[in-house]
Amino acid sequence: MMCFQPSEKSHNFADQEPGLDRLGNIIVGTGEKAVDYFRQNLKIYPLATGPRKANYINTNGIGLNSLVPEDGSAFEMLNKIIQYEPKELFGAEHLGRLATLGIVKGQPFNPDERMKGILDQGAKLGVAMCRAILFDNRSPDSPNWPDRHWGKIFLYNTTFVRDSVGDIDARILYHYSGVVVSPNFISTKPGTGTAYLSTFRDNNGLYLDGSKNYRLHILPNVPAKNFWAVTAYDPTTRSLLDAEGNKNKSVGNRTDSEVNADGSYDVYFGPEAPKGKENNWVPTNPKKGFFLLFRFYGPLEGIIDNTWKLNDLELLD
Repeated sequence: MMCFQPSEKSHNFADQEPGLDRLGNIIVGTGEKAVDYFRQNLKIYPLATGPRKANYINTNGIGLNSLVPEDGSAFEMLNKIIQYEPKELFGAEHLGRLATLGIVKGQPFNPDERMKGILDQGAKLGVAMCRAILFDNRSPDSPNWPDRHWGKIFLYNTTFVRDSVGDIDARILYHYSGVVVSPNFISTKPGTGTAYLSTFRDNNGLYLDGSKNYRLHILPNVPAKNFWAVTAYDPTTRSLLDAEGNKNKSVGNRTDSEVNADGSYDVYFGPEAPKGKENNWVPTNPKKGFFLLFRFYGPLEGIIDNTWKLNDLELLD
């Protein structure tokens, strides 16, 4: 359990120094102010044992695999979770399903070789199903425009329930690519929340290839009150694309991108930057495919009612 202990210092609310505002909202500042504030005030510890002196480790530059296992070891991880967490955390349905596999709280999980093979193949089949749902979704609700390859990652809401029925495929569509959900991810009030669109294909309907070069022509007046950004992701990890050390993963109207005379943008994707277009270039890995996520922060009417359109990526070579 995470416990937050705000500083007892007085704060200057006018210039938004780190601390609490008059409504009790936490203000942490930006940059080093934010880092210092959390370093001094954020403590994470088991509630039963109380705070202990923190030991901070700088993990900058250290590789980390945060993915759930995609083979039989996923069930070993599930067993560890079941054994560690209180039973009340899980529903009877979840516990029942796991019990049929031999995962029961307070009991050893020792599948024989036959069962290990079944679990391994089951996990791999589940991953294949998730990839098909994400990368080639067939729901009629998925395309944002009938003549484009940009689609929604939330088909209709963030509960994944429609007409009192849980939509498993809709849940997979988001959760295989993302993690946390919020009603603000599907904004219907102009200027608030966010909107997200993804694409896996170019204007010819072919999957995006990191060894090729593409251009995305973004029409003027992007309907985002705050800002917009387009980011490249790795289809295997669903994390930011590792383009052989290149750090520029996104281009948007808050980066150093160049805008055309008519207010439009041209964003380039490929292993090498087009000459003179470095600020409008997102590097790709020539050994991998990739997909894009376009974010609208504070989406306006044009994207809420779909009257403004995103073009598909155009293959340049």
